Amino acid sequence: MRVKVIIGLLALIVIISLALSLQTDRKVTTKSDQAYNYFLAGIEDANRLYNNEALENLEAAVMLDSSFASAWAYLSKYYAILGQKEEASIAADLAFDLSQDLPERERLNIHLVTCGLRDDCDNFDEILDYMLKEFPEELDPHLYKAGIYWKENKIVEAIEEYETAYQINPNYALIYNELGYLHATIGDLKKAIEYMKKYVFIAPDQANPHDSLGDILIRVGRYREAIDHLRSALSVKPNLAAEPNNLGHAIYLHLATANLRLGRLKQTEQHLNRAIELAPNEWMKNQVITATTELFRTQRKYAEGIESLKRVHSPEKFYKNMVLEHLAYLYSDINRDAEIMELIDKLERYLFEIIREAGGDSIEVTSENYKEYISMSCKSEGINRRLEMLRVFHDRASGKLIQAKEQTAALIEHEKNFEAKMFWTFFKAGLEHDLGDYQAALLTLEPFIETNPNDPDVTILQAKVLMKSDQYDQAKDLLKAFLISTDGADEDWIPAHEARELLKRLEETTLTLTDH
Repeated sequence: MRVKVIIGLLALIVIISLALSLQTDRKVTTKSDQAYNYFLAGIEDANRLYNNEALENLEAAVMLDSSFASAWAYLSKYYAILGQKEEASIAADLAFDLSQDLPERERLNIHLVTCGLRDDCDNFDEILDYMLKEFPEELDPHLYKAGIYWKENKIVEAIEEYETAYQINPNYALIYNELGYLHATIGDLKKAIEYMKKYVFIAPDQANPHDSLGDILIRVGRYREAIDHLRSALSVKPNLAAEPNNLGHAIYLHLATANLRLGRLKQTEQHLNRAIELAPNEWMKNQVITATTELFRTQRKYAEGIESLKRVHSPEKFYKNMVLEHLAYLYSDINRDAEIMELIDKLERYLFEIIREAGGDSIEVTSENYKEYISMSCKSEGINRRLEMLRVFHDRASGKLIQAKEQTAALIEHEKNFEAKMFWTFFKAGLEHDLGDYQAALLTLEPFIETNPNDPDVTILQAKVLMKSDQYDQAKDLLKAFLISTDGADEDWIPAHEARELLKRLEETTLTLTDH
């Protein structure tokens, strides 16, 4: 009996010691074990991009322990992601107030998490640099630093920082996602696919790896494979289609893109409608509206596309200016240069406003001297770049094709984002086609075709250029392969209709040449 009691006491001591050890190992402070478990579940859901579930678990954590500062901090982050700005601000302020007496590492991390949601935060960079120096084995500061590098287009530095984060925690699967997209940004799509496949291998039961791999496969023209992975994303997490959430919204947006490239118009519309229903905030709804313009443009429904974009509204001026680009592109297709000039004037006024904010009211900004002040802020540099894009569209619409081509070449040279670079590459080839410089157009298209040999717009343009440069057999082979690869497209899909018309003309031309 005595032996059993001693053994029982020893077991109890071990359990208590283990519990104390686990509490000591915790990086967050709470007086409730149950709240801690909900917090961990919330962070795990967040890492899987299941933001609704993350929110529910973090809310449960603060209900069990209302003084749980770290839970309030991450709760503020996911309120913001889901568009609940007032709740985000309240939670961020509360987290900050509750953090003052916490251990330094936790307190500073809370400051970083909540900084963008509090009015009194002006030392984010200082805190981040301090944490990277004093706590180099802490994961989150490296993730923040990598994100900053990415935002600043310092892609190599961002990749290095994520690789450092991977060394700290190889089990943090989301790093594969970030590394995959970073490599896609610089045009290394083979490496991007490798990272996304590793992500799927490590976390096959999560939706985001399948969605991300599907997204990258779309970029290289492997549309059917992409659709399979996107469907897998929904099958492993069916409730993503049930209520507004960012991941479900993204999956349906990607499904719409892949189906449009295959000419499945009805399915494209269905997926776009579902994406806008699932969009958790105004910014994501506007994403769908701008994506819808690709459908309208493909079907040559320019008026509908223009009206759709005019309905976009957002408190963020930055996104409004993204809409200006889409509008200008549509206007340039139908030679409405006056409307593009109105957009240029609107964006130019906004640029002057930003320059004055950066430099003070004493600066006299005009259309003649504004370029002297562009470098005053990253924001003004970005807006000026958008102005340059709008001016290219205006030159095209007003028939200044040589000038448009020269400016497009400059955009390509300075563009760091590979996807944007490929768009302007296609645009430049179109200008060269219109100028009758078919050999130049073929050379310009080569890097695009190498990346994605199945893009419908590029295929049709390539066929036209081949035809006009008397390479009839190559044009016919290209168009036949295109029609086979898009078998199952809706009858009224314009690219397939154009391909059939071009084939018909090629056959007639070949017969005429044979007769002679």
